[in-house]
Amino acid sequence: MSIGRLLEMAISAGDRVVVTYGDRSLTASQVRTLARAAARRFEGRPAVLYIAPNHPAYPVALFGAASAGVPFVPLNYRLGDKQMAELRGRHPGAVELGPGDLDALVDPALLEQGGPGDGEGPAAEVGDDDVAVILYTSGTTA
Repeated sequence: MSIGRLLEMAISAGDRVVVTYGDRSLTASQVRTLARAAARRFEGRPAVLYIAPNHPAYPVALFGAASAGVPFVPLNYRLGDKQMAELRGRHPGAVELGPGDLDALVDPALLEQGGPGDGEGPAAEVGDDDVAVILYTSGTTA
């Protein structure tokens, strides 16, 4: 099952709030609308690197990458320069999302615009066996 299917299941069970931050909340369908807008930005890229602390844009980027059919790669923003450069080097041409990019992914104006972001279906053909997330860990020995 694709990650995007999880969001569709949440919507079909009753469109409830799934993200709350400060005095703002997003329902599952609003996350889907924002994710589809993000997917148009991510299409054709080899991956989406998320290099930032927790933010409500995280699920938007995750589901946006899934909708675009590209892997989502969360990276620890606290890594040293050498480690970060090595991981970035594994994904040449990827979209990089840093702290300064996140507010634009959850811009309320995107919800008001509607349009293509509200259309049915993913932005790209996504197979159940396609890579959705690449998660780098620190390992267990060091």
